[in-house]
Amino acid sequence: MPTYSPTKLGQVYIRKQAAGFGTPYSAAETASGLAVEAAAFVPTATREVFERESVTGDYHKLGAISGSQAGQNTITLTMPMHGISASAPTDNPTAHAEAEILGAILGGNDAINYNAGVVNSSGSDLDTIDTDSGTWKAGQGVIVQTAAGSSGYEMGFIENASDATAPELRTPLSPTASVQNSSTAYGTANAWLATAAPSAFTILVRGLDNNTQILAKSCVPTSVTITLDPKGVPTMEATFWVNEIAQSAAGSALSNYAYSLPVLPVATANDACRLVYGTASATVFDVEGFTLNIEQELQPQLAHGASSGVRDVIVTNRTVSASFTSLVGAATPWDTSANMSTVFDLNDVDDGTGSKCIQLTLGNTPGQMFGFSIPQPLNTAPPALTDSNGMWAVSHEVTVGRYAGDTGTVGSVDKPIVVAFG
Repeated sequence: MPTYSPTKLGQVYIRKQAAGFGTPYSAAETASGLAVEAAAFVPTATREVFERESVTGDYHKLGAISGSQAGQNTITLTMPMHGISASAPTDNPTAHAEAEILGAILGGNDAINYNAGVVNSSGSDLDTIDTDSGTWKAGQGVIVQTAAGSSGYEMGFIENASDATAPELRTPLSPTASVQNSSTAYGTANAWLATAAPSAFTILVRGLDNNTQILAKSCVPTSVTITLDPKGVPTMEATFWVNEIAQSAAGSALSNYAYSLPVLPVATANDACRLVYGTASATVFDVEGFTLNIEQELQPQLAHGASSGVRDVIVTNRTVSASFTSLVGAATPWDTSANMSTVFDLNDVDDGTGSKCIQLTLGNTPGQMFGFSIPQPLNTAPPALTDSNGMWAVSHEVTVGRYAGDTGTVGSVDKPIVVAFG
């Protein structure tokens, strides 16, 4: 008797292919990759079809010609965002699915800044971490203990790594922070905007039935949207351009499983969510929600001898935008003058110093923290008055500008945006 796969039963795995477009993995190889906690979806499986508009002896049709699958299908994974580890890491973290996807669409990624037991309370303040020694990289995230207990940690982003015993933070820690003596600085898995070639993934979508298994090869992310809401779970939606897709029989029946990584907490102060702007005083943003959108435009490199006729994909553009809304009269950085001028003014000179940096951090337990830094936000349009549940609100749209305020030599220095998990 045949079995059939309900759409809500299954599992999704992704595995990053070798550098660049790389070689796709088999289904068995992909199943040893990263499990993704994604919402239920049904993949598309189509291809180009070429009609034959030839003359015929009567009014019948001639059979169409089957073409390439490249770019004809997309896969969208919608998932709650997860921490990097269920327990405090003991070394620089290994990138999980969300970090891998962000690194692929932004162009740069690394995991660094773990230094065990080196932090000193004496000599540390809100923007400088005094240490015995350490290996630090500017531009990337670091987690330090600022209160007693396993949930007393904050994330910051290093601006100056020239002194191995005193890395400086781009944005100060919270005003109540008290750096703990002999504590560990935890590293982060980072992704940043760069001009590097994109990375491709093999994606395996398993169903309940052994014969209901879809393998998508050489999938490149084209858009990622991160949504934070004080009344909802942090989510990521990632859409992939797909080169090939096919059905593949499974080697074994789908078994019950548990997702091992913790879901990030709701973005409120109860779970140490902190959204601030500015590097001197770190003024608190009072916004109702924050959306970060990342897109990359791809141009396929066509080749007769390549699978589906595509040898590689070339990035022609990457864009990052952020949007947020706040009630008029709330503690916001934009409604303090008669003409609604804002800290992100359209007339701002692009000085690249990062003095108006936006930084968001979430979580207070190593392994279950997230953050990003936009050191030079630029308005893409004037702030707009809008309605928010019957009340006046101001909506903002910003993009990332040129930044040149870091001190260091590694690839993450002076990047327009850095996203970190730790």
